[in-house]
Amino acid sequence: MFPAFSLLLYFLFTFNFNAKSISSTLGNQTDHLSLLKFKESITSDPHRMLDSWNGSIHFCNWHGITCIKELQR
Repeated sequence: MFPAFSLLLYFLFTFNFNAKSISSTLGNQTDHLSLLKFKESITSDPHRMLDSWNGSIHFCNWHGITCIKELQR
């Protein structure tokens, strides 16, 4: 009985961590795409504040964007 219970707990914890990782990845992708869509709606950027908003760096490092690890999905 105990080995079966241990195995069940192992799979539950493994699935839970994988689900959180997938959720975080999908949340990051959604945030990234939403920010790019927002950038497209900006008609004037005279100070070129959005120049860093591109695929060469992670969106958490874009000018004006702050990512807080505790609040990530």
